[in-house]
Amino acid sequence: MKLNLRGHEDRYAIEQSLLAFFPEERPVYEGEDGDSHAEVTLHEGNVYATGVTTLTYGGKTARGEARVRTAGVSDAYERERLRQRALKLSFFRAARDGDRRGVAAGDCPDGQLRLPVPRLPEGRRHAHARA
Repeated sequence: MKLNLRGHEDRYAIEQSLLAFFPEERPVYEGEDGDSHAEVTLHEGNVYATGVTTLTYGGKTARGEARVRTAGVSDAYERERLRQRALKLSFFRAARDGDRRGVAAGDCPDGQLRLPVPRLPEGRRHAHARA
């Protein structure tokens, strides 16, 4: 999948998201946009950092957006973590709303995202499910 990064150079964060949701795709940065491509943009203001992803896959285009508050964050590492969170979440939202064939967590006919739930032996239950 061709990746176009605007306003940032967080390749690793975007590649992680790409491989998680579209395991058959590999990141490409050179060449023309093909049938599958994503534009991932970061806008930073005085108060918020906003990640916007426009994802085209399988003939469908979807857009995801996420915003995090960065005002008052003076630590450079924390600020970078927040920026990456906005980018990853915007990619997730675009992948979720687009053509669901690539979503590794579970492609359901009704369009709902379902994560796998571990099964416990009969009579056992999760520690946090005390009722």
